[in-house]
Parts: sequence; C-alpha cells; structure tokens
Amino acid sequence: MTNIVIIGAGQLGSRHLQGLSGVDRVIRISVIDPDSSSLKTAKNRYQEMPINNIVQSVSFFESLITLNSDVDVAIVATHSEVRRKVVEELLEQVKVRFLILEKVAFQSVEDFQDVIDLLEKSGTKTWVNCPRRMYPFYKTLKQVLRPEEKVYMHVTGGNWGLASNSIHLLDLFVFLTGENTMILDGSDLDRDVQESKRNGYIELSGNLRGKTKGGSRVSLMECKETDTPSVIHISNTDSSMIILEGSSKALQSPKGSNCEWEEVSFQVPLQSQLTCLAVQQILDTGASDLPTLEESFALHKPMLETFNQHLEKYTGQHYERIPIT
Repeated sequence: MTNIVIIGAGQLGSRHLQGLSGVDRVIRISVIDPDSSSLKTAKNRYQEMPINNIVQSVSFFESLITLNSDVDVAIVATHSEVRRKVVEELLEQVKVRFLILEKVAFQSVEDFQDVIDLLEKSGTKTWVNCPRRMYPFYKTLKQVLRPEEKVYMHVTGGNWGLASNSIHLLDLFVFLTGENTMILDGSDLDRDVQESKRNGYIELSGNLRGKTKGGSRVSLMECKETDTPSVIHISNTDSSMIILEGSSKALQSPKGSNCEWEEVSFQVPLQSQLTCLAVQQILDTGASDLPTLEESFALHKPMLETFNQHLEKYTGQHYERIPIT
C-alpha cells in the first residue's frame, strides 16, 4: 500500500488532493489541516472528481499525531510561515521517502539550510512545486532555444504578486536557459510595501531584474495600480515570443519573418493535473521534473536576500524571515 499525505488543505492543498484521484497506484491518502473548514472544502472538492477505485481510502485529520505509518509521498501545502515547523514535526513522526513543498518554500536562508540538512539526514528526496517546467509548451520552447544563445525574458502585468510569485518565473527562466544561478537586482522595486491579500504577509511591486553568468537576462515587472493581465516576452537572436498564459495563447516571430507574428494556442495545465503527473512520476521513477529543493534554494536565496535588502532600506526594519508565501 502506498501512503500519501497532504498537509494543508486550503486552496492549493485541495487541488493537490483532486490530482491524487487520478494516480495509477493503489494508494491511501491522509489530509491534515487544523482548520476543519479547510478540511471540509478539500473533501467537497475531492468528491467532485471521478471515482477511482484504486484509491483505497481518503481520511481527514486535524493533527499530525494521527500519522502512524511511513509515508511514500508527502505534500506540504501550508503557508510558508509554518512550513519549517511542519516539516520538522512530520519527520519526527514518520519516515518520509519523497516530499513536495509549496513555494515560497521557506522565509529565510537559515530555514532553508537547516531543513536541507534535516532532509539529507532523513534520506528524503524533496522538490518544490514550481511547475511551469512541467508544461508541455515550455518543454517544447526549451528544445527550440539553443543552449549557447543568450535568453531574454521580460514579464509585465498588474497585481500578479511579485514578492510571492517571482520564484515561479525565476524558475522558468533558469529552466529555459539551463543556468541555475543568477544575480538579482532590486534597485527598481517600488519603495511602498503593500499588505498581501493573505493576512500577515506583504507584497512588493516594481521591477526585479536578474542576469546569469552566461549573460541571459530576466526582468519581472509588476504595476500595482492596474489589473493588466501578465505578459511573458521571451527572445533570443533566433526568435521572439509573447506568451499570454491567461488566454492560453502565444505570438511568435521567427528570425527573418519581417516582424510577422504567428498565433499559437496551448493548454495551461490545472494544478490537479500537474499533481497527478508529478506524484505518478515520483512513484514510478523516484525522480521529478520539478526543481529539487537544492535547485530551488539557489533561486530562493538571492531572491530572499534582495527582498530583505530592499525592506531594510525603505522600512528601516531587519526581517529574520521575509513575510511572503
């Protein structure tokens, strides 16, 4: 019997649960969240999915202490503030073979380093749910981009959550370039710090810029006073592409086309579909297309440090942990 645990049954956790309904493996699922209303929402969303008789049971609990069997796959979909504590308590309770963490994985470099050490001692292989590198569209785009060519990626939009969601786009950038480290520049971030729609967290706006050792560059811009849909512009010397994920389409202009644009349609997978694929791949092969925790740390670290420098400069406050999730 394969045991799968989801910790955190909110918006994302419930979608992960929906995805598990499609896993082709005899499984037993435990969903854990101290909030009974979140558990109820997750249960209702699971019941919306087609019945899969391979799933032996789905149980809902309010505490980790109910776990009494080793876990094959755990998905921690809590807010970032409590994630380190949750991972520590989980590993104290049971042995975990594979672990998927939501982003922002942790709020400080120190938490990252300590949890990486803990997971290494426990022998738990861990990934971070930055799933754009799983999209068929971006997999195809990566094959088209020549590794020796510099890539330029520019993202613009209104109120897309620069502080909380930049890690998704930075991960896409390094996936496309094949370089996993970069230098970030937060000098063009707006001075104002906004309250996030999630209570107790903050958001930033402005422009976060980065470059790799190979010369590829990325610019992530959020305009706080507009709800303009996000646009991703990716180019190299061979072609240029404008991607509208919200409309499931892209415009591409190959080199030599005299600036003529061709429209391409593509599907943006649902989180439930991505979860099903990721968990199935992990169970079947012990590997995943998602970035490993170590790979994601290489991006989280400069991002957290850049945000901290910005906050210290304009708020006069040093943050032990950056309140983003």
